[in-house]
Amino acid sequence: MPNFLDIENVARFAHYSEEIKIKNWSLKFSASKDKSKEQKPGSGFTLIELLVVIAIIGLLASIVSAAINRSRLKARDARRLTDMQQFKTGFDVFYSLGSGYPDKATFDGAYTGGTTLSCSGTPVIKIVQDPLYPSFQYDYDVAGTTLSGCGGSSNLRNQYTITFILEKTGLTYTMNEDGQFNPALPQL
Repeated sequence: MPNFLDIENVARFAHYSEEIKIKNWSLKFSASKDKSKEQKPGSGFTLIELLVVIAIIGLLASIVSAAINRSRLKARDARRLTDMQQFKTGFDVFYSLGSGYPDKATFDGAYTGGTTLSCSGTPVIKIVQDPLYPSFQYDYDVAGTTLSGCGGSSNLRNQYTITFILEKTGLTYTMNEDGQFNPALPQL
């Protein structure tokens, strides 16, 4: 006579994931024989492990953020130097067309509005603003002899300076009409 309480016989007739009650005993059988899918006690991450991972991610994020900020600073300083070269070239063209450099009021109006300076109706140079305008600004000033030119204008000058700040050093630099910088520019 077969023993119906034998576990093998009970398992053979049991449906997967069903409970079978035998004389006030409850047995549960699973269709899965794969032990790797079963939850083992203590197999999760501890709070300390999670905090260590979060701290490492935070440290890496701060390092990347600092590197990005340094790159942005260098890019803004490089743009400032490019702007100075464009001013030099544009003002040289303005001088050759009008026999002088624009006065401070004309430059300041174009700088605030981001417009183009013209000489005798010919557009010469678009006056660009500092990358962090209005926190940082290019300051244009004129000196020397007052000249006439550029379609009858009598407020032109034969010298100018543009003052600007480089973020890397925090120093104020001045470029004159000859393209010379005072103090000398640092390596970027």
